[in-house]
Amino acid sequence: MKPHNPIFLLTKKDGNPSSALLHLFQALNLSTVNLKQMTEDLHKYYMRKPGIDRWQMQEVPFQKDKILPFLKKLGFVEEILPSKETSTSPHYIFIHGGHVEKMQSRINFFNTKIWPNLSKETQEKGHIIFLTGDRKLNIETSEKENLLNPNPSQIPIREGWIPPQVPPLNESDAARIIWDQLILNETLRNKILFIDAPCPQDYHRPTTKDTLTAWLTSFQQFQKKPSFLPLSYQTFWKNAPDIKKSSFLVISNNPFILYQDLVFRNFLQEKGLGNVYLETVGSKANDNVLLAVYLDNLARTLLEIQKFLQQKKFFSFLS
Repeated sequence: MKPHNPIFLLTKKDGNPSSALLHLFQALNLSTVNLKQMTEDLHKYYMRKPGIDRWQMQEVPFQKDKILPFLKKLGFVEEILPSKETSTSPHYIFIHGGHVEKMQSRINFFNTKIWPNLSKETQEKGHIIFLTGDRKLNIETSEKENLLNPNPSQIPIREGWIPPQVPPLNESDAARIIWDQLILNETLRNKILFIDAPCPQDYHRPTTKDTLTAWLTSFQQFQKKPSFLPLSYQTFWKNAPDIKKSSFLVISNNPFILYQDLVFRNFLQEKGLGNVYLETVGSKANDNVLLAVYLDNLARTLLEIQKFLQQKKFFSFLS
């Protein structure tokens, strides 16, 4: 499946809901009056409450096999690959953090679907950024066990990998371990920048937007006072291309690709970087993903679409 602007799978160019989105809402017995009302209804009935993580969600009372075809048409299920142009020479490659299994999937996707197709020059000079942060690893979902003793048939750990002497405490630690486990090329293992977003006060983890804020702040700090940054950041940004003139290839996995694409687009627009070329790609959704998770993610995606459309209208008015 080729990459796309997710806006136009879910809405028409005039901002009204697409026919595929209308069909999904009809199958869910929800209002199809307009995009605003549809977003509010989905938010009300299917978006998880603050403090509840995805693994804690209960399944919704619908037959998944009847709803899934609609979600496939909207781009939430299947693998999404980069366009021909971006597949060979993006200026920056971003990998979104998350729970251990998601990060393992995303790095596997990078290894098998992204890295082999990059031009030699991009492999040598490209810049890779891992967007992660201070989220405590989850005991109830066995994150540490899955990290340090993964299923070898699914997670091909490189020969010679040595487990860390200090046990991982958070997602940032886990991201470094997974990268070290799965990347065979030693030079490549050392040419990545890990963004360690702090955990916001009164919240249990940094959000996608928090990690993007930490990334952009590090770039801006390098422009002003690079000596204030850790050495790893200084080294990374020293010869990095200007982000305003760059193309970004971003790795997530479904069903989260469209949502994280829109969060990134909205963030760039807010920061005056709306002209940056962006593609978000990733592997298909696991078969065991709850329909409740799909609908929660769709609710969040529609909220981001509302923001995107409002920003585009605002900036069009200014111009």
